[in-house]
Amino acid sequence: DFCLSRGLGDVYKRQDQVNAAGGFCVACHPFRNNNRGFEDHLWEIQGLHGVEVLNGSTDMEANRKALSICKARNMQMVGASDAHWTSQLGKYATMVPGEPKDLEEFVAALHKGGLKPAIYEEGKGYRIVDTF
Repeated sequence: DFCLSRGLGDVYKRQDQVNAAGGFCVACHPFRNNNRGFEDHLWEIQGLHGVEVLNGSTDMEANRKALSICKARNMQMVGASDAHWTSQLGKYATMVPGEPKDLEEFVAALHKGGLKPAIYEEGKGYRIVDTF
């Protein structure tokens, strides 16, 4: 998110670096109300693999907006607790298909697709969601 303040050219430069290394580009908390997310630029930015649609430090309406654009653009949905306190750990997560054994297998699984955002519910465990 720090790249957007320098313009979209810097965003694409960073994406090129990630893609050249075989990485997986995700727009994190694109609508958090701190003026550091992509916001509506999310419609135009090319080269992203996914969007963080569940972020534990972002209000649910902003998460829903990210979800809507992610679905419309047919990108992978990602969830993350973005924990700033231990009580927030695991609030949201991304369920990755298979059982990656190392970083290489994990990144390959991200690229393969089928990622599912999930919400932790006390006493029940994680619930996979595609709407909220």
